[in-house]
Parts: sequence; structure tokens; C-alpha cells
Amino acid sequence: MATTDPNHQSTLPTLTSKKVARQSLLALLASGGSLLALFLWLLSRGESLVFSLPRPLYLGMGALLLVLAWLVDATRLFLTVRAWKKPIPFRQALIVVLLTHFFAHITPSSAGGGVIEIYLLHRLGFTWGEAGSLSLSCGILYQVGFVVLFLVFLPSIPSSLFAQTLLVIFLVYSLGLTLIFFLARQPLLLSRVIGSVLRLPKGFFPTYVTYYEESLAARAQTFLTELQKGFTLIFWQKFSYFLLNLSLYALHSFCLFSITYFIILALGLYLPLETVIQVHIPPLFLFRLTPTPGGSGGVELSLVSAFTPFLGEAHAGTVVFLWRIFTYYALLGIGGFLLFHLFKKDSSSLIYRPLTRCYDERKEE
Repeated sequence: MATTDPNHQSTLPTLTSKKVARQSLLALLASGGSLLALFLWLLSRGESLVFSLPRPLYLGMGALLLVLAWLVDATRLFLTVRAWKKPIPFRQALIVVLLTHFFAHITPSSAGGGVIEIYLLHRLGFTWGEAGSLSLSCGILYQVGFVVLFLVFLPSIPSSLFAQTLLVIFLVYSLGLTLIFFLARQPLLLSRVIGSVLRLPKGFFPTYVTYYEESLAARAQTFLTELQKGFTLIFWQKFSYFLLNLSLYALHSFCLFSITYFIILALGLYLPLETVIQVHIPPLFLFRLTPTPGGSGGVELSLVSAFTPFLGEAHAGTVVFLWRIFTYYALLGIGGFLLFHLFKKDSSSLIYRPLTRCYDERKEE
């Protein structure tokens, strides 16, 4: 699915099925290894996963919530792109969202999600700066959505290291965003900063670094200017899109966390929905950026530790195991299915065609 940027005449890195398959295998090994470690840890304590499901129909409710979470996120993107006056069909938005989450799940610290989202939005007719500003601003709001849920349930959450860490992370995001705005609004200072950064590699490695500073500086400044325009659009000029993203991200997370509530009911246990959401928020906010594919290891172990006081070790391990099947392995399957069709590069494919039509039409114009 490689293409050429018509503005810069540079070829994008090729996304091959072998690369994706290799990264997906690493993700499965990492997640499977963490679940195996969890199972062995329970055995060492005389416990085991509990797969007795007295009320299995509740798992169907969990599946419906999973689909609803995907649809909510697709609706968010479907509406947000209209701020740039570049609407896309809902089906395209759903494909972009699913592939974004898929690549986030198979790359360390979820780093690949934003990259593939920018790439796909560019394929749909956005400039690199527009796609970058949309992805980064929405990524920030995704984190803020966690904080919104946290604040909603704050009265019943005791002051803890988790709460303090959430505040620190939120402040870091705010400072980073402020810095981007400041630099983008100071053209002369921005040019000097970019020039200094581009001269550093040549100063340390003059023999190996060969590029034209002026050309790269111009491109970097254009990209950052478009980035700033996108941030201004979402955060100031069209504040309704800010509220839209914030509310739909919070709803998306709420749906995913609520799956755990129905898994617990399927096991014949009960834990109030409010408590389930409270327990979910801090571990996922902090440990999903563990430097493993999809946060594997950190997510499972932190959630088991968080739910153990309420459910016991055996049931907590089972709940987290089933929750990861819903929210992790199911998405790997859907994402793999979509990529299978994308790599076919068949012009008649109902999945490949929507991702290329807008870009090809713009190129022809």
C-alpha cells in the first residue's frame, strides 16, 4: 500500500504483509507470554483460572459493547474530519479506526496506531500536516477522556499515587501542546529551532549525513504550520469538535470497561458497574504504554492486581483473561482480516477501494 506524496515526490515506506505478520506474531507471543505467566503465577499460589460460566449469555452483552465501542470511535472520526471540510463515508472511518487500533495493539507502547492513522488519512486526501494535527489532537483528547472518566468517579476513589500520576501526565500533555502552539505562532523562532535541530546530525556525523538543510527546514516548517492550524481548529475555532471528541472518547472507554462488568456477571459474580470503571481507569491509563506490543504484560498484571481485592486471585485472573480476548485478540482478528484484503490490492475489493478512492481522485484533479 505504498504511494508517492505528490507534494514532495518522495516514496513512502512500503507496508508489506511480511512486516505486519512478523509484528503481529511478536504481539501474540508477548500477550500469550504474559497470560502464561499469569497462569503459572496462579498455579504457584494454589489457584487456577475459573472457566465455569453459570450465565454465559452475559458474554453476548460484552460482545455487543465491543462492537458499540468500535462504532462510537468510528462516529467520532466520521464527524471530526468535517472540521477540515473533508468528509469521508462512515465505512472509511470505521476501517481507519479498526486499523489504527490494530497497529496500536501490535507495536510497542501503542506507537504504531498514530502513524498508521496519519498514513491512512493521507490516503484519503488529507495533507501530512492536516492528518498529523487530526491524529495528534485526537490522541491528546483520548488521554483527556481517561481523565474525564477519572474525575467523574473521583469522589469514591481515594487519593493515591495513581491519582497523582494521572495529574502529572495530564500536565505534561498540556505543556507539550502549549509549546507546539507557541513555536507555531513564532515563525522566526520556529525557523531558528528547526535549523538548529537539522544542523545537529551534520555536526556530529558530517561524513554520513547528507541532506539539504534548507529543503528539510521548509518542509518541517510547513508541516508544523499545518499542525498548528489543525490544533487551533479543534481547540479554539470549532470548540464543538473538542467537546465531541472528549465525550465520544469517554463513551468509547466506558463501553470497553463495561465489558468487564458483564464478564463478571457471566462468572456468576457481582461487582457494581461504578466500581468496575473505577478499578479499570488507573491501571490502563498508566500501564497501556508499557514498551511491549499492546502493553502486554503491564496491562494484564496491573488489572489482575487491581481486581484481586474484589474478586479473589483466581476470578480476577479469569476476568482479565476473558477481557483481553474481547478487547485485544478480537481486534487482532478483525485487523488481520482487513489487512488481508488491503494487501490483495484488488481494485474490485470493497475494502481496498474506499481507502484509495479519495486519494486517487484528488491526484487526478
